[in-house]
Amino acid sequence: MKAEADARIVYENYTQNPFEGRISTENKEQMIESGPHLLRLLALPAFGWAAWSDHHTRRVDPRLWPILLIIGIVASIWQIAQLAPLHTVDELEVLTRIVMVPPTIGIAAAAIYSLGHLGGADVKAVFALSLLFPATVEYPLPFVELTLPLFANPYQITAISIIMNGMVIAVFYPIAMWYRNLKRGEFDFSMIATVAFSPHELEATTGQLKINSDEGPYFVDLDTLRMYLRWRGTNIQTLKEQASELRNPRSITETYEVDDGAIRSKWNAGHIMASSHFDAGEKAEIAEPEPDIDSTTETDPWGANKFFESIDHDGYGTTPEGLQRGLDHIVENSTVRVLPAFPLVVPLFGGIILSLTVGDLAAAWIYGVL
Repeated sequence: MKAEADARIVYENYTQNPFEGRISTENKEQMIESGPHLLRLLALPAFGWAAWSDHHTRRVDPRLWPILLIIGIVASIWQIAQLAPLHTVDELEVLTRIVMVPPTIGIAAAAIYSLGHLGGADVKAVFALSLLFPATVEYPLPFVELTLPLFANPYQITAISIIMNGMVIAVFYPIAMWYRNLKRGEFDFSMIATVAFSPHELEATTGQLKINSDEGPYFVDLDTLRMYLRWRGTNIQTLKEQASELRNPRSITETYEVDDGAIRSKWNAGHIMASSHFDAGEKAEIAEPEPDIDSTTETDPWGANKFFESIDHDGYGTTPEGLQRGLDHIVENSTVRVLPAFPLVVPLFGGIILSLTVGDLAAAWIYGVL
């Protein structure tokens, strides 16, 4: 009988799944319950692409947001279906977070956007994160008794961890800017908020050109500057070399179609290229000749008013007068100051990676201290 029993054990060990027994029953249940969380991982490549684009051009392809919203909605519905029917208070709390976190964070982000502190893509990114990660996510690793993230958010809301971790990463942006200014030997107040650039670098720079005047500082959005250059079919080098001629609006004999002023990218070249040379293949439009009177130059220097009349959207806060002063400032100076644009999607993407692996940095820090 003993020999028969031993033979049965050997047979069962031989025929069973070789990995059976290496994963605990609890771990296997966690892996099954992690289905919605695994679906949420599909958002990582999309956010990575958004961060790359935001870093180089301060633009994010709007087609990404519906994809992320669909992933978040499907994952939430899937998780709610797993919770039903509710049996514990913990399950009720998870359901409450799934339902309440997205609109709460979305409203807060929209309010900050209305104050001018966030861009449109930034608000969409924050809302997408709240929909994708409204509650705690867990990823049990197979074959090892380990579950990621290592340190959970105290409020059990992964979206909060992502935003807080992103803020920690974002601190390095001004530090890098200050370090760059210090290397250039700058020790005045302007080094805290702005960076010095050569005028020729502005075509590949995002942010706002800062101009100090007796009336106070003027700001010219560099996207608006690129729009103007493309409208005239020129670049900054030509602008500086032929300033007297181009300042006269009568020199505008033809104009070109204008886009949104974003830095143009050459995907096939593998890197971002500035539009330092105008693409003559774009559609040209014959401009109406200006009246042949000397006062025209004084009433509309650089044709700035005519430019704003020709575009079908605003100048991102830049006025015709501000553009005129900005162009004068560029041609008269060898160095200009720029208030850099902040690519918020980049630190948010870093916050996602940290939150899904290490977890909440604040919780990790407290754990390390204690």
